[in-house]
Amino acid sequence: MNHPKISIVTVVYNRVDKIEQLLSSVMEQTYSNIEFIVVDGGSNDGTVDIIKKYESAIAKWISEPDEGIYNAMNKGVAMATGDYVEIIGSDDALVGKNAIENIVPELADYPDILSCTEYIVYPKEKRQRIMSNKHARDKSTYKGGMVGHAAMFAKRELFTKYPFDEKYKIVSDYKFFLQCYFDKDVYIKYIDTPVVYFETDGGGASTDKVASWKEDSLVYKELDLPFDNERREKLNRPFYKKIIIKFMDMLSITEYMRYIKLLYLKGEKHNCKNRICRWCGRNE
Repeated sequence: MNHPKISIVTVVYNRVDKIEQLLSSVMEQTYSNIEFIVVDGGSNDGTVDIIKKYESAIAKWISEPDEGIYNAMNKGVAMATGDYVEIIGSDDALVGKNAIENIVPELADYPDILSCTEYIVYPKEKRQRIMSNKHARDKSTYKGGMVGHAAMFAKRELFTKYPFDEKYKIVSDYKFFLQCYFDKDVYIKYIDTPVVYFETDGGGASTDKVASWKEDSLVYKELDLPFDNERREKLNRPFYKKIIIKFMDMLSITEYMRYIKLLYLKGEKHNCKNRICRWCGRNE
């Protein structure tokens, strides 16, 4: 497989202010064997006009209502014909013109999944940090946790075996990874090459975290995985520790400390060469 076909799938709904950055980063890739698929959920804010602007670089696209993000992802994967599928969010962008070309040599030994790294971008601060996949490389020490989903290249047939479970609204991509991870017939290869800029809002609202935690727990139970034990241990902390942590949370101290650590001790200023980048302030 010297020149594998890479299907890049993007799902979008009402992202007129962000999607052009992603579209341009895919269009300008130096690797030629790319199939770009866009699944729009029936946007009414001008997103479809931006998609049409880049239509020459898009192999297939549709705009119609869907039943949620994972329903849209399943639609996109069903349209794909590539050897490998990469799913990138409409808020994100590839890391430079050579992003795909740089990782294709790593597919020469036919991994079922190639897990690369990605930059987590904090848009307000215009800073970024690397999301590593090192925590998942050793099954004997793995305690759960997602790798960069937008930086994963998975063989297309894996999505037939493990389609996105549409009953989950937040963590179905994590379930997909866990199913593949514990499938003895799936070979996952890990590399340190960053492929994607992944935009975050800094961690999301606390209600989103609780909802995500609840879905994680359901997935662990469904797949009979032990990772909830660590959370149960936290719930069994001595009462005085719970009070201290609760007080710090009320003052937003713990979140603030984590935020400072990620951005200023482990992060760096965002600086890229993409033609369009809203974090750098380039529109054309």
